[in-house]
Amino acid sequence: MFFENIDTIMVDVRSHDEYNMNTLTGAISVPLVNIHDTLDKMMSGSLRTEDGFACEKDYIVFCDNGKRSQEAFIIFKKHGFKVFNGGSLI
Repeated sequence: MFFENIDTIMVDVRSHDEYNMNTLTGAISVPLVNIHDTLDKMMSGSLRTEDGFACEKDYIVFCDNGKRSQEAFIIFKKHGFKVFNGGSLI
């Protein structure tokens, strides 16, 4: 996983294979099936950006049809993240 020094992080919640085939420039890959583990790491501070804790960022989650991004949106919200549902941006 790679975080750039930006204020809003684009999160592609499709599988790694789908991400590798095509994604938005600068987006990170957090497959929906791994989202709980990733969010736990973000909240613990073990995942940091160059300019601060990952949990202090704004996020836009997206996928290919909006179903997985809606589920990811709900999970991010339950964990207290500032998140927006980008739906089907691919």
